[in-house]
Amino acid sequence: MKKVTISDLYAFHFISDVRINGNGRQAVFTETVADAEKNGYNSRLWLLDIQTGHRDFLTQREGISLACWLDARTVLFAAKDGPAENGTSVYEISAEGGEARLKMRFPFKVLELMPLGPELFLVLINDETQMENDDDCFVASELPWWFNGKGFVSRRRRALMLVDLSKYNSGEVSVGRQSAFGQVSSNTGKKGAGTYGMIRLTPPLMDVISVAVSPDLQHVIFSAEAYEDMCRHDADLWLYHPGGTAPEKIYEGHGDLADLCFIDNDHLFFTRYTYEWAGRSPRFLCLDRVQGTVEQWPFYDKAIQNSVGSDAKYGGGKSVASDGGVLYYLEANETDTFVAALDRDGRRRY
Repeated sequence: MKKVTISDLYAFHFISDVRINGNGRQAVFTETVADAEKNGYNSRLWLLDIQTGHRDFLTQREGISLACWLDARTVLFAAKDGPAENGTSVYEISAEGGEARLKMRFPFKVLELMPLGPELFLVLINDETQMENDDDCFVASELPWWFNGKGFVSRRRRALMLVDLSKYNSGEVSVGRQSAFGQVSSNTGKKGAGTYGMIRLTPPLMDVISVAVSPDLQHVIFSAEAYEDMCRHDADLWLYHPGGTAPEKIYEGHGDLADLCFIDNDHLFFTRYTYEWAGRSPRFLCLDRVQGTVEQWPFYDKAIQNSVGSDAKYGGGKSVASDGGVLYYLEANETDTFVAALDRDGRRRY
């Protein structure tokens, strides 16, 4: 058997953010490879014809991520080429090819990008404005204060923002807009050379865990925990109607609620982690949005993730998806990963 060498590590091609468009004919995905000369990574965006297996190159930029479909023929993606060190630029490109065009630019890191319409977007961001640090030191005032791979996280929150580009005015800086929870949001972003305002949907100390948008784009459900001093893994489910008033709490979870995914417009799958002991697998649950009830599905004692964990992977993507009333997810089983399916009544099959 040949020994692994350093040069072998540069032969890995990492695939991430695979998204199928609305008609089911094409998929977009990101390919990332290591670059020894610049001590970094190169990313390419590809288009796959699902029926023929043929792929077309779309574009190449540094740090491509969050690829998704704006419509059946337009792809959105993020890239690390904004003016701010931790900023995010979002581009759009036609599936038929051509040059990518700047859609919007944020002065912070975007974790998820969810189109709700041609000009309306949900974005999940890293909010570091409350972190207590300066050039000389970092203040750790809550638990956890450090996370492996992320560094200092004390008073860092994942916040949910609503961006409406239809209200953009190139001659006006829109700041200080009222947020859905009553706090004032002074965040601004850039569209081309101008700016626009963003409504913050979550309060400053609330940390968002997972977000799901219904197939008809009319309902947003997210799990989140508001805490100060210490995270207690006690999240709730919140319902928001785009363009409506404040989000409404619809379920008290008593644990970490994750892996949110709409099965159809009225039913939401999610998992609950209760942490009675380290490594305990989550419970599978289904929320009936109309009836306001939660059903616990059979317990399979399996985790939803791609493999048992590795520091040698680059990129990411969704581990849960639905189609035709069936839920599909990645299931880690010791050293292997399977694609499993759950029927509407919670029955599992491979």
